Amino acid sequence: MLVGGWFLGGRARARSKNVPFESGIDSVGSARLRLSAKFYLVAMFFVIFDVEALYLFAWSTSIAKAAG
Repeated sequence: MLVGGWFLGGRARARSKNVPFESGIDSVGSARLRLSAKFYLVAMFFVIFDVEALYLFAWSTSIAKAAG
């Protein structure tokens, strides 16, 4: 499908086609944000404990059903 779309798709050679549209406002500065390593550490701990809570919930419901 990708190859067929490449062959059948139109070709845009104009430079304006490759420029992002910014609603007529010139962009200022860089689009990259610098985040501290502490943010990534907190995010990793959140994901780890969230997955752990999911497994503990599934385990506790299976134990409750098995008990009775």
